[in-house]
Amino acid sequence: MEGTFRSLQVLEAQVTDSGEYLCDVQSDSIVFRVHVEEPPVKIVRQNKDPAEYKYLTSEDITLQCELSWPDGIAKWYKDRAKVVENERISMGREGTFRSLQILDARTTDSGEYLCDVQSDSIVFRVRVEDPPVMIVGSSHISEDRSFIESETIAMTCKLSHPDVQVRWYKDGIELRPSDKIRIESRGLIRELMIFDSEPSDSGQYVCDADSDKLTFKVTVTELPLIFVLKLEDVCVQRDGSITLWCELNKVKGDVMWLKNGKEVRPSRKHVIRAEGRLRSLTLCKATLDDEGEYSCESKDDRTVGRVSVRVPRVVEFISDLRSITVLEGDDAKFKCMVSPEDVRLSWQVHGSEVPPGSTKYVTSRNGLCHMLLIQDCQLSDIGQVIAEAEGIVSTANLQVQETQVVFTRKLVSVVTEERQDATFEVEVSNESAEVQWMKQGVVIQSSPKFILQQDGRTRRLIVCDTVFSDRGNYRCETLHDRTQAKLIIEPRRISVRKPLEDMEIFEKEAVTFQVELSHVDVDGMWIKDGIRVKPNNNRRISCTGKVHSLTLSALTLEDSGTVTFQADNVRSTSRITVREPPVTFLKELKDLRVPETTAITLECELSRPNVEVIWYKDDLEMKPNKNVRIYSMGRKRIAQLGKCGVQDSGTYSCDAGECKTSGKLEVFEQEIQIVKELEDQEVRENNNAVFVCEVSHAEVKSEWLQNGNRIKSNSNVKIRQEGTKHFLLIYKVRAEDAGEIRFRAKNAESAARLDVNGILVASFQFTFPFALKGESLSSVCTGPGTLHQEGNTHQFKRIVQSGDRAYN
Repeated sequence: MEGTFRSLQVLEAQVTDSGEYLCDVQSDSIVFRVHVEEPPVKIVRQNKDPAEYKYLTSEDITLQCELSWPDGIAKWYKDRAKVVENERISMGREGTFRSLQILDARTTDSGEYLCDVQSDSIVFRVRVEDPPVMIVGSSHISEDRSFIESETIAMTCKLSHPDVQVRWYKDGIELRPSDKIRIESRGLIRELMIFDSEPSDSGQYVCDADSDKLTFKVTVTELPLIFVLKLEDVCVQRDGSITLWCELNKVKGDVMWLKNGKEVRPSRKHVIRAEGRLRSLTLCKATLDDEGEYSCESKDDRTVGRVSVRVPRVVEFISDLRSITVLEGDDAKFKCMVSPEDVRLSWQVHGSEVPPGSTKYVTSRNGLCHMLLIQDCQLSDIGQVIAEAEGIVSTANLQVQETQVVFTRKLVSVVTEERQDATFEVEVSNESAEVQWMKQGVVIQSSPKFILQQDGRTRRLIVCDTVFSDRGNYRCETLHDRTQAKLIIEPRRISVRKPLEDMEIFEKEAVTFQVELSHVDVDGMWIKDGIRVKPNNNRRISCTGKVHSLTLSALTLEDSGTVTFQADNVRSTSRITVREPPVTFLKELKDLRVPETTAITLECELSRPNVEVIWYKDDLEMKPNKNVRIYSMGRKRIAQLGKCGVQDSGTYSCDAGECKTSGKLEVFEQEIQIVKELEDQEVRENNNAVFVCEVSHAEVKSEWLQNGNRIKSNSNVKIRQEGTKHFLLIYKVRAEDAGEIRFRAKNAESAARLDVNGILVASFQFTFPFALKGESLSSVCTGPGTLHQEGNTHQFKRIVQSGDRAYN
């Protein structure tokens, strides 16, 4: 309240505060109508000018703007058409931000995008370009080309992408298609062709593909100017006109016309022309003075022709042609009489001369009478007939009355499936009859939807790619008859013509599934293990006509499963089984030749580690034992043989089931030689005897013989082998042990003699323990006196050397 003023103030107005407000002062009142609106939504701009965005094909496009109000509704438009979300296009909102995302950009996505929020809008200009184009093979390389004048110059290059426009330049000036220049594009190939080349066409030509270019250096060599069509001798009637023609080998070239050696200059009587490669001289109103020799000369050639002038004879029509009217299908005969009898007469119909031997137009003559017979006249034959006799003309008209056209076979109703073509067919009484097709009373014009065909007396209407809106009555009319039928369209009955087949494939390979449907243009969906398949680098989806294909590449063992194709109410399922690739041997067994007693290792390597193998010797399976060891190391398979003998020779193989490798082992006998022969031994009875023999190889089997009998180890005889040395030890030698001792190792032998002496009178007892080389040997002797005193014991020690005899 302030003086006489009264006020009402509403703070932070809301939409709900809208309405009528009344100020009442008992005897009077006043009404205020208040309307509260939400603040307009604005777009927060960073720049006043429209934003420019550039993308390459296959990239993702993202457009984003910020609103002043989080609850604002934004609509997106492309080139004034509303954007609709699909698999590639999605719209997002997050707080005050609104976004439009387009996946896998295409060049057709280029344009002007508008984000509209009723009271404000923002524009994004998007340009999607293909990746830079490269010229395949000869990029940035200059190619020299040589041509002869009048030849066609052809220059081609191959691009890396098909849908790219190139520009051709000559010496920096862009070339445009014309009668002389043709620029073509065929797939990846771009071609420039220049016809009737001239020396002025020499220069540097560039094929510019924006990001790449190819240069051609062209040289055109000038041809000599010669005549390819010579002048001919001609004859002309007095007061007539005659033209002398000759032709050069190229378009450009100056010539001179001469008559009887004097130059002919252009005038009203002499007309000189040049048309392309043709050169002509026309003589008008020829007189006898025009007779003579005419020549046409170029800088390199000359051609000559003679002109004769004769006085014309008098030709006249005694009886002119008369106009004729006939019915359609009848014959028409025209007659005229011309003098003199030997005159040459020609007939013309519709302005064209009747060719000789025509079946439609038959000409004949009988003296002065000339006749033209036109057979099977049609409405198209209506026109003027002319008879021309050496410049004298007689004319007449031909009139043809039309016959009634009726249908000899009428329309019948057609039943077809949706998206199929439907054909209506009628037959008329006259081949040249014209018909009109109508649908529901509307005239049908030829178009991609409706194809009108004519074959003799048959007329057809083909309705392409039918839809339900094409149903109805179709009518065919002539001027005198009509026929009508219905087109009935049924829904498509899509079925699977060729179902999916189960596939077995090896790891890392590719496989293609194909299913053939009964119809084309059917949208389908591929499903693998219950999940819809989307195209990527390893999954490619295509459709050709009725056949739908799915190609899976770089397969792994985990890709085994089910593959399903689904379209409308049909589906086809198959199974894919991915197996490991067949095992192979990266390193095979090799043939070996070794001496006996050698330890060998047979080794091969497989293409993968987890493979079971079986080893064989001469087709018999090998088992591990004390001399055979079989084991694996990663992808390697190893069999070791210790101390091979000749019996170990044979063919060894490693069998992995899917593959097998073999190698031959040859174990040969060693040639044994005696390195140290046996030595004769003389010992006392009850003493020990030691024989030592050394051979050339170790680990050699041997035997000992005594007086021809084989010696075997027992408590009194010990046989030992140390490397290449072989020992025979005989304990407590007796008299009967005397004789020949023989050592035998294969073919090598050595012999020595063992002599045994009798016992001494004194009684001594020696104890000779057995010892090897390098060991300490003790002997004990017991006897009476110094050496014979009873109870006296003497001990002797000595280090035994190889081949030593221990006796005293």
